[in-house]
Amino acid sequence: MTKTARVVSFFPVFQLLMIIGSFYLLINQSFLGGLLAVTFCIYFLPILCLYFHNYFFPYKEGKFLLNTKHYTFWWGIHQFQLLFISLPFLEGILRLCPGLYSFWLRLWGSKIGKNVYWTPSIEILDRTSLEIGSNVIIGHKVIFLPHVIMKTKSERGLILVLKKIKIENNCFIGAGSRFGPGSIIKENSILPVITDLKINEVFGE
Repeated sequence: MTKTARVVSFFPVFQLLMIIGSFYLLINQSFLGGLLAVTFCIYFLPILCLYFHNYFFPYKEGKFLLNTKHYTFWWGIHQFQLLFISLPFLEGILRLCPGLYSFWLRLWGSKIGKNVYWTPSIEILDRTSLEIGSNVIIGHKVIFLPHVIMKTKSERGLILVLKKIKIENNCFIGAGSRFGPGSIIKENSILPVITDLKINEVFGE
């Protein structure tokens, strides 16, 4: 692990300390100021750090060799999202308000159209790597996996494969479905329940 990766690894701890400090302000000092501080530390601090991080380490798609002397930009993006992966109810709250969760994903860098319905229990591992059209319904417990880490025979070490998942307009995504990196759902498609799409697999052609 590079020095940069080690530093970035402490972001979740830093965020938790900031949240605890904000709760102290909420309880003992100013309710409104504390509430704003808690909201900022939970939802906006990681996004601001992401923008700063992307300035120096821009987002790219493709295959990346891990376990090298070079810093892998995805590691930082993963750390900024770790709180929401560990505590999914934080995003579940956002899905209660129509349109708010789509706006949240746009802040991360995803492209989300209009009238997208997100059921309460979904899982997204890379909030920067989605392209979803308009009038899309996402079923219960759908999992988006825009990255995968694997070992290949032709290359040494571990390989990170990162590619955006794309869902076109007017699609219905059946409950329990899972999407791998680069998977695509064509326009006007109805994806059956518990469908798995592997790397670069296309449904609806």
